[in-house]
Amino acid sequence: MLMSNHTPLKVVCIETGSILDDSIAAILLFNQDIKVFSVKYLGDDQLLSILSRISPDVILSIEPATLNRIHMLELMLTIPSMIEKCIVFVHMWDNCLDVYNRSTVVSSIPFEQTTITMTSSLDLLNVVTNYGLIRDSPYQRVT
Repeated sequence: MLMSNHTPLKVVCIETGSILDDSIAAILLFNQDIKVFSVKYLGDDQLLSILSRISPDVILSIEPATLNRIHMLELMLTIPSMIEKCIVFVHMWDNCLDVYNRSTVVSSIPFEQTTITMTSSLDLLNVVTNYGLIRDSPYQRVT
């Protein structure tokens, strides 16, 4: 768990309407130092407005989702402060997480991708807390 004297880690979960939305939120809320914001995608402008206002450390989306991942990454580039954030795509079909952090180029998008296979709910917590806390060092890895 994070130390309680830290500012809570802010995680925005983009809802898909799946039962998985609630399950992921419940897992994240297990850690009292994570503040979870559930957001229903109603369009790019609405999402960008919410992200600008909340300024999350981690953005989490379930795939397949309403918002395709390349479009999501491109949207993040329109808000300069979002380029430093971690974006996690949870695969609905295979217990994997695709974690995008800034640093390398993925089709002109300056994010580095790491795929992590989850074996327990603690893996999701570790990814969110470890990557979410990397505000200045995009090269750290979850081990």
